Amino acid sequence: SMDIVTCAFGLTQFSDPEHILKEVHRVLKPGGSFIITAWDSIALERIGDAILSGVLNNEDPHIITPISNLALYSAPRKLERLIESAGNLNILKADHYEFPFFLGEADTSGATSPSVEQLAFKNATIPIRHILKSLEETGVNPNAFDDARRVFNKLLEENQLMWKDDVGNVRTVHNRYKFIVARRKFEDADGVLDTTEFEHKK
Repeated sequence: SMDIVTCAFGLTQFSDPEHILKEVHRVLKPGGSFIITAWDSIALERIGDAILSGVLNNEDPHIITPISNLALYSAPRKLERLIESAGNLNILKADHYEFPFFLGEADTSGATSPSVEQLAFKNATIPIRHILKSLEETGVNPNAFDDARRVFNKLLEENQLMWKDDVGNVRTVHNRYKFIVARRKFEDADGVLDTTEFEHKK
């Protein structure tokens, strides 16, 4: 009975995405639209990996963070194939969009507040904070946060994954996400379109 079902960056949170998509098909009326967004790349994941790499002196630390699974559908056409295999849903549109994250914004009010760099460091390390804390608490690296800050400052100076813009805001490289619109086919119980009812309604 639904005209539209939307899912904004949420499909990776379900253990059985195929079942979710079958439910989408079930509740959509024939001709109804399914609109979904999914991450292709997330700057915070790349920044977190770079910081951990520097802290652990390991080029590829292979540590799972809370955002590691958010780009599960980044492979070309992976999400489209999943949608098409879950029922009678046709992909109408698949576009990509990009935008940066602002890790720290310059305070022009004159109020006393943490510096832009302090705020940016705090935000950049949100996905890996529990790992840094564990490294310090277990004694593996008692200076994990200090080391992370040094790596962060170096990354900021290199202007590769993040940089300060002309206003003084710290922003990341672009995050990329996919925007897909699919439509439920017009079909009856045996899967064959019967247009008689629609013609009478005209």
